[in-house]
Amino acid sequence: MLVIQDIEIKEVPCLVIENSVDVGKPLPLFVYHHGFQSAREHSLPIGYMLANKGFRVILPDALHHGVRENGINAFERSLAFWDIVMKNVEDTKLIYDYYQKQNLIENKQFFVAGTSMGGITTAAALVAHDFITGAGLLMGTAMLGSYAELLGERVRKEGARIADSELEAAHQMILPFDLSGQLEKLNRRPLFIWHGEKDSVIPFSFAKEFYEKAKEYYPDNGEITFMKAPGVGHKVNRAAMLAAADWFGSFISKDKR
Repeated sequence: MLVIQDIEIKEVPCLVIENSVDVGKPLPLFVYHHGFQSAREHSLPIGYMLANKGFRVILPDALHHGVRENGINAFERSLAFWDIVMKNVEDTKLIYDYYQKQNLIENKQFFVAGTSMGGITTAAALVAHDFITGAGLLMGTAMLGSYAELLGERVRKEGARIADSELEAAHQMILPFDLSGQLEKLNRRPLFIWHGEKDSVIPFSFAKEFYEKAKEYYPDNGEITFMKAPGVGHKVNRAAMLAAADWFGSFISKDKR
């Protein structure tokens, strides 16, 4: 039977999903980051599926989201988008350290994935953290620089009052974490990419372009996969969740299956 706990890890509110018989035991660990304007509980369906594969699943609330919202309004949250992504990257390390110190990560198996902003977080985390075993980008993007430019264009079109210098500062902050420009950081770590072909928020073309470049770093292509969803917009469907859970489950050490 799967159980859910509500805990706080270094001031990061998290939901933990695991099998009741495995509470307190070492398990492969999976951190799943939610999307922009979402919250940790919205990731419970995919968290449940991953936990059923044998993972201990951690669903953290991002800065300015869920129980960490702290009264921030939608516009202020939008302006803080890249700060939120960077804090997610830091929080990933905090969660890793918390479980590593308790010897609760079995065989160093530590996976990270996320939806939309959570997928962007995951790509940045792959650059920052070499302890990540494998990762998943579900309608996110690893092309942080390109996406930052796109967001800047959208802000200007909407007439928001924000200085060009602020947009440029955000751009410069995230460029060191742009995985698309340093593909060697993949280091053949398993990578699952899913994207809807009709996505109007994060272009499908970003996922396709990144995959075409990234697959060259996986000689046998067995550790990277790209799933396209024809006719699907910016929404992770059930089929995507099931496919991701099955794919990640195949990378758990054989003695856990």
